[in-house]
Amino acid sequence: MFDTIAVDLGGVAARFTPAGRLKALVAATGLRGDEITERIFGSGLEAQLERGEVATRNDAVEMLLTALEHRLDASELVQAWSQAFDPVGQVLSILAAQPESVVLFTNNGPIVELCLQGPLRSVRAVCDAIVCSWRLHAVKPDPVAFARFAETIGKPGDTLLLVDDSAANVDAAREAGWAAGQVTCATDLVAVLDRNQP
Repeated sequence: MFDTIAVDLGGVAARFTPAGRLKALVAATGLRGDEITERIFGSGLEAQLERGEVATRNDAVEMLLTALEHRLDASELVQAWSQAFDPVGQVLSILAAQPESVVLFTNNGPIVELCLQGPLRSVRAVCDAIVCSWRLHAVKPDPVAFARFAETIGKPGDTLLLVDDSAANVDAAREAGWAAGQVTCATDLVAVLDRNQP
């Protein structure tokens, strides 16, 4: 059975609230929402960062600040970006009580690592490790992402349990030999954990 729980960020450990991030970026930069959306998301910049097409976290921050015309500084960027995630206290409490290792496994770029060190540290506090897709140079549900995650944490697939809100990611994890369950709330999490216990 599993000895490591790989938990998704947006949709599981935290509610994904992109409108909150956009509102915060508009307030911090004075740019219009559609301008910000196009520069960061429509342009493919965020997808590029999620795939790890950048050398360092500092490079990623500079790319985002440049896209936003340096109308805010790095700390303001991290604060605004964190508004895309609303930690789910009940889910975090359940994870913190588990005897197994908990590792965050999220499709995100370097900026989210900085958020987890600051505004989202309540999520970081329940995790033994953080693995963002940018460090794997692959995103879920690509099978390569699952293989590289297992290699990164040094665990075989048959010891891993994925809890993720995406059905595609759950299916891909099972194809990789992991246990997996779709989770969108604390009740789902309890059910998946119970179902996968010996």
